[in-house]
Amino acid sequence: MIKTTENKYFICFRPRKTVRKKVICFPPAGVGASFYSKWHQRVPDDVEIWAAQLPGREFKSEQAMPTFLKTLVGAFVEDISELTQGDYEFYGHSFGAAQAILVAQRLRAKQGPSRIVVAARRPVHLPYTVELSQQSDTTLFRYLNTLGGISPSVVADKYVLARFMKLVRSDLALNEQAYSECDGLVACPIEFVAADGDIAISIKESERWGELTKKGFKLHLVEGDHFFVNDPEHAFYSQIYSSKNALETTKKVQIDEFFTS
Repeated sequence: MIKTTENKYFICFRPRKTVRKKVICFPPAGVGASFYSKWHQRVPDDVEIWAAQLPGREFKSEQAMPTFLKTLVGAFVEDISELTQGDYEFYGHSFGAAQAILVAQRLRAKQGPSRIVVAARRPVHLPYTVELSQQSDTTLFRYLNTLGGISPSVVADKYVLARFMKLVRSDLALNEQAYSECDGLVACPIEFVAADGDIAISIKESERWGELTKKGFKLHLVEGDHFFVNDPEHAFYSQIYSSKNALETTKKVQIDEFFTS
């Protein structure tokens, strides 16, 4: 049975006896902290994984989904202080990348993370040309399914699917607010993990994550799609959190033509 430790907004599914660093993870649209529930099995034994839990899902399912990203980020910043002792980092996937950057921007430099690793999203200081939250249910479902973001078990139950789509649309609306909430640089290095099969972002856009920091930027190119982290054997886990910290492939991200065809 998985042991858990939690505070108001963050949960650790498997506390470590010895902690070299904590990785605080922010989930993509439509899901909760459990997106990261198996990460403790994929990283070194001295890396402790914490995950943000947004309202409206899982053990916060009775709470209203937030309307403003600024409010959510403020709540995270207020609640994260007890996790900032020792070495800690952020990981943000897709919508989670926006959460990670905005939280880091609002933390004092001396309290902020030592590194931010993000994936599957265009840089938060670039506005979206297409607002996904405003697309029809059919178009949005088709796009999410193309990304690999809807499990067969969700599709099989129309009530679960309706709930999931409502959460996704709400989260995407928050995600689209990130551009106006982005406030300057972060006080730590940023590393972006670009998957070769992710249709949501191009290499040219990926490189612009480096504009959000003066502390150093790395672009890692890996195999996989938008949800490459769902592969428990992916090299990402063993390499991005090891002392070597190097991921190398010759693959390139494909540019998305989904909404222009």
